[in-house]
Amino acid sequence: MALVLDTSAFYAYMVEKDQYHKSVSLVLVEALQRGERLHSSSFVLCETLGLLQIRHGVKASRLFMDKVFPAVEWRWVDRALFQRLWELAQEHSRRSFTLVDASVVACIEQLPGSVCVAVDDDLRTFNFPVLPSA
Repeated sequence: MALVLDTSAFYAYMVEKDQYHKSVSLVLVEALQRGERLHSSSFVLCETLGLLQIRHGVKASRLFMDKVFPAVEWRWVDRALFQRLWELAQEHSRRSFTLVDASVVACIEQLPGSVCVAVDDDLRTFNFPVLPSA
């Protein structure tokens, strides 16, 4: 099974004081022990690095790049994928549903049977499983 991670999951994993740190860490550690693959998008990567840098400094973003980046299969957003993200954003036109969220949905579309790892409520409105459980 493949896991597709959102910014909210990466952030919770990296920040020990985050309220979801333990539950997200447990999901990720168990998945890796079972040999499951981690996936995400380049949009999620950029948002995660920016959030870590702004809230916790450059050192936090460097730590992410050193420890987490190599463990993830990244889907780089090209022009064709961007078009799909834009379509998703228009279909689900809510202020809180961003192109970054759409990139997670698109990754899941490309990996049938995958599970989303997120604590973002916007992603819980789709027809795919989301961990950790709410």
